[in-house]
Order: sequence, then C-alpha cells, then structure tokens
Amino acid sequence: MASDLRSLIEKTENLSIDPVYDTNWCDMPAEIKLECIGKMELNERLLLRCTAKAERSLVDSQKVEFHFGRFRGYYEGFSFLLYSDNENFCKHLYDKSETIGLINYIKNVGVFENLEISFGNLFADNEQFATDDGLFTAKNIEFEECDISTMISVLKKMKEGVESIKMNVGIEVFEKFAEILSISHIQNAKYWHIKDYQETDSLYKIAQVGLN
Repeated sequence: MASDLRSLIEKTENLSIDPVYDTNWCDMPAEIKLECIGKMELNERLLLRCTAKAERSLVDSQKVEFHFGRFRGYYEGFSFLLYSDNENFCKHLYDKSETIGLINYIKNVGVFENLEISFGNLFADNEQFATDDGLFTAKNIEFEECDISTMISVLKKMKEGVESIKMNVGIEVFEKFAEILSISHIQNAKYWHIKDYQETDSLYKIAQVGLN
C-alpha cells in the first residue's frame, strides 16, 4: 500500500500540467482577461468597467449578442430589459446622464436580433444623446411611444443590416415624413410598418421608394 502511494506521488509530480494563475487580476495578461470577460454576465462587466481605464477598454471590446432588448423611458426614469443565451438583464435608472452612459455602452457592444425603443420624449432635447456618434446594431427594430425627433436620431444611429422597422408613433410623423424617407435604413429595409397610418399621398411616396 505504501509503495503504491509513493508510486502515485511520483507519477503526479512528473505530470505536465498547465500553470494556474495565482496572481492579482491586474497582473494577468490581456488575453486571459479577455477570455474571462467573455464568460462574465453583463452586471459583472459593468462593474469591471468602473475599475480602471484599461479594463474599460477591454470590456468595451467584447460584443454581446442579445435575442431581445427593450429600452423604455418614462416620467420617473428609465428601464433596460435584455435577453441573451446566458442571462436576463433588468435595470432601472433615475439619473439621465447615467442612463445615457449605459445606453451608449450597450449600444456599442450589443448585437440585437430584436430591439424595442420606447423613449417617449425623454431625450427630445438632450444634446448628449443627439450628438453621440455610436451606432446600434439590430436586425429588427420597433419604436413604441417615441418622440419623432428621437426616433429619427436612433434610425440614423443604426448600423447597416436592419431588415425590419416598425413605428407605432403619433400623428407628428406626418411633419417629418420627407426626412424619414431619406434615411437609408428606411429605403433598404425589407419590411417597414407604420401603425394606423392612412395618409394616401405619403403612402404613395413609400410605394415609390420601394419601386426605386
């Protein structure tokens, strides 16, 4: 029994085992950090972004795929609802600057199958939101109860590849119709739906865009 134990110890000592990192996070090479970040949930990534500039850069370089995302603004604040393979993320914020910061992060790293925007008029006159040049990435996008100027701003912040656009907006869409038609995503989308829209002249213009 003792000889068997000694033999097992000798075999174990001679095994070739990859090194285990027994060190602080800050001492790890970037490629190991990136591998760890890829396995983190969104909440963990957000916390890591706050630790140092280098960590923020690493976190921001990693894309996240979402089946569904909803950004909803309301009088008291703002809510985020995101679904991916690994987690469901839900967050409520009440500070507009903090809200825009999180929107910009998710916008830059998120790749959405379906994205729903319901900002109301929360960002209608917000220069920080209007001037940010980051782009949303989504295959299908739907606007629900969204200020028309904000909706146009979001459409202009979309990357190419949008296949479906739904607009559940009010009568104010008539006033900006020419500007909406000029947006490339509107012209190139396979499907464009405007809820309860009955202006014959404008519908004729839509048909012309499709034919062209």
